[in-house]
Amino acid sequence: MEITRRLFPLSEKREDTGIAGLSMGGYGAVVNGLMHPETFGSIGMLSAALIQERVINSTFEEPMPLFNRRYYQEIYKDIDAIKGSELDYQQQISKMAKAGQTIPNFFICCGEEDVACINDARNYHALLEELGIAHHYHEGPGGHDWNYWDENLAKLLAWFTQTK
Repeated sequence: MEITRRLFPLSEKREDTGIAGLSMGGYGAVVNGLMHPETFGSIGMLSAALIQERVINSTFEEPMPLFNRRYYQEIYKDIDAIKGSELDYQQQISKMAKAGQTIPNFFICCGEEDVACINDARNYHALLEELGIAHHYHEGPGGHDWNYWDENLAKLLAWFTQTK
């Protein structure tokens, strides 16, 4: 953020600062947004790869390389250390809510045909509901592709301007 703010005339206000991403970038947005709630007032996730449980429960026997534990070890290094760490977006939001911390605004959307992400999006939506955290959640027709993201990126950008 420091570099970006030096390069561009950006606000330093939390309410003017958001982080967003799609797929694994959506995972990165929620993790970084929750690690730095003093910086980010909003978190946007389009088809976020909220695959924490899948990663933790992965096996070396999985034939698909992108779902094999070996692949996840290359990314996360110590998979057994995820639960309870700053990478645990479920526990982080729960701790923040219970402590009464300031929580960023959330925009979550996912395509109904996105078999890789829709159930995880629904589960995170349910967790936010359970914790009483206001958020924007939307699912609709579409898959894990640019047709869906193009349509919903405009909605995300409009939402960002409305949450200030």
